[in-house]
Amino acid sequence: MHDLQAALAEVRASSGRGFAALVAYGTAILLAGAVAFFVTAPWAVGVMMLLGASAFPATDALERALGYPRLAADNPLRPLAVQLSFVKVGALPAVAIAFALKPALVPAVFAAIIGGQYIPYAWLHGSAVFLVLG
Repeated sequence: MHDLQAALAEVRASSGRGFAALVAYGTAILLAGAVAFFVTAPWAVGVMMLLGASAFPATDALERALGYPRLAADNPLRPLAVQLSFVKVGALPAVAIAFALKPALVPAVFAAIIGGQYIPYAWLHGSAVFLVLG
């Protein structure tokens, strides 16, 4: 695959323009928010992290269930897509600092991390929804 437009088209087709990720992460955030009303802040953070970690495999499962094709191994944008998916891991120290100082701030830190991640997703997935959410 040599053409950038063809590579982008394949990325967008393999993810449904990010639809599965928005559904999986949106569901995780809504569930974590609902649980947060009934538990203490440290427990709410734990639930948020657990649900957030489960959203990535849920995204993959939803993409397969919806029949989206897998991204080809030789797609030149594959490394970028993988890096964008895992950029959250590099921000975990910020989450740890917020948790140590004031656990109630962790959702705001997560929002900043995810929002920053969504800006390049708007281009990669070709969806302005990511700009609005970012």
